[in-house]
Amino acid sequence: MFHGSCRKVSRVLSMGLEPISKSAVHYLAKRVSEIRVAREPRCRRCIAVDETKLRVKKSYVYIWSAVDVDSKELLALEASYGSSCLNALSFLKKALRMCTDKPLVLVDKGPWYRWAFERLGLEYRHEEQGREILQISEGENRSIPPQAKRERPRTGNHEPKPIHTILSGREGG
Repeated sequence: MFHGSCRKVSRVLSMGLEPISKSAVHYLAKRVSEIRVAREPRCRRCIAVDETKLRVKKSYVYIWSAVDVDSKELLALEASYGSSCLNALSFLKKALRMCTDKPLVLVDKGPWYRWAFERLGLEYRHEEQGREILQISEGENRSIPPQAKRERPRTGNHEPKPIHTILSGREGG
């Protein structure tokens, strides 16, 4: 699964980032070993693209990911300091290198996607919180009734979680 000392990796990562425990490194290594990464381009029916905003030290980083909805393979993963239309365009180009066709792309309602999709000539659909992505991967084409959709909690000043709490698996602030 994971070769090397978690303590050594923890020390190295803590030099450049926030302090990271050896148990967080072990947890992350275990989770990463479960991910299937696409190795060669092939025909894909549908892919899901998402971005997450993380706080690393005193700056924010956007982590972009693209996953094949059917095979659950990771097509692309990238980090950037912004979430502009150009960031979306460059990431989508990277994800499309693993596709031999132009698949349907499922995204959230980020305003930076529309221009990139028009520029690349891709068909896309907005989805909420991945619920309909699960149905599409199971072969169903119907949508969830409105009463079954869960609303996101509306909190005033929501700050992204620091990376060390995400890696260590601790919930809260």
